Amino acid sequence: MPVAIRGSVRIDRDAPATAIASPVEVVHLGQSALVLRSVADDRLLVITGPSGGLMPGGCCVGAGDFSLLRDALTARLAAQPGAPGRWCGWGGTAVEARGLRVAPAAIDARAVKEIRRLLEAEELRESRSGVVDPVPLRREGNALAAAALAGEHGETAAVLARLVGAGPGTTPTGDDVIAGVLAGLALLGERRAAAIVAAGLPRLLGRTTLASRHYLAAAVDGRFGEHVQELLSAASGRSAPLRAVARAARWGGSSGIDLLAGVMAAIDDGRTGRNTRERSA
Repeated sequence: MPVAIRGSVRIDRDAPATAIASPVEVVHLGQSALVLRSVADDRLLVITGPSGGLMPGGCCVGAGDFSLLRDALTARLAAQPGAPGRWCGWGGTAVEARGLRVAPAAIDARAVKEIRRLLEAEELRESRSGVVDPVPLRREGNALAAAALAGEHGETAAVLARLVGAGPGTTPTGDDVIAGVLAGLALLGERRAAAIVAAGLPRLLGRTTLASRHYLAAAVDGRFGEHVQELLSAASGRSAPLRAVARAARWGGSSGIDLLAGVMAAIDDGRTGRNTRERSA
């Protein structure tokens, strides 16, 4: 039986209607996101609450509705594993369609410096927690951004081969770093570099998770979740770095910080390359 959504709902306006309305199968039920797969066309639907924000191909509901949905889907999965069904009833719910494409914007040097400091503090905290060290994979983001910005297709492909599917999680660390690099390139307006990254991805996607393939496809299309866009907004001086990084730290096991590392790699290498080109002109 579908759950009746009581509050307002925001949906990705680029998500096909089939992903919202068709019967679905459960892929993943997490604390931050519920990932469902449409029976009609195999697309993913990512349901989040206010703390997660709207994700590509998804919808964002109120905190109470998110808890009700998670409980209902957990019960359905326990009773009928793998059985598809409709996930919600809209009724008279107010539905707002919102675009998730990133437009280029100027970078705020002071904000970027503060974000870098906060990122380093998060990585220090992680190193003390005893978890698997994600930093080496994150540093590959710098190599990816540098290669793509330099127009080096072969080196870009080599770095992607080291990153795709690498690391733990529903969205592995390496994939989150790639998505972050693409987000940073989108903010910088570096379409050529983003296209070079995008060109190297299709042959590698079979080695990663269904969820990562979904997010990487959206990133290639220039679409990113609201929690990623908050990081980009902070880098442009339009929102507070502390709030943006704190929110990223709560997203998944390490996904938010992995993404942030990729964003910063693109911004750092992009600004360095741009300054070099300007001095050479």
